[in-house]
Amino acid sequence: MRRLFADPKHGEAIREDLRAGLSAVPIWMQEFLREILRADPHEAKP
Repeated sequence: MRRLFADPKHGEAIREDLRAGLSAVPIWMQEFLREILRADPHEAKP
């Protein structure tokens, strides 16, 4: 997921879409996504 979020072409749009729809996913997934959405996407390992 971090590599996907770091994508220079689509990463920001994907992160914004997930933030906007976070309440629509299960609680366990919200916790997982919040953690990785807070991380710097450019720290993703190749």
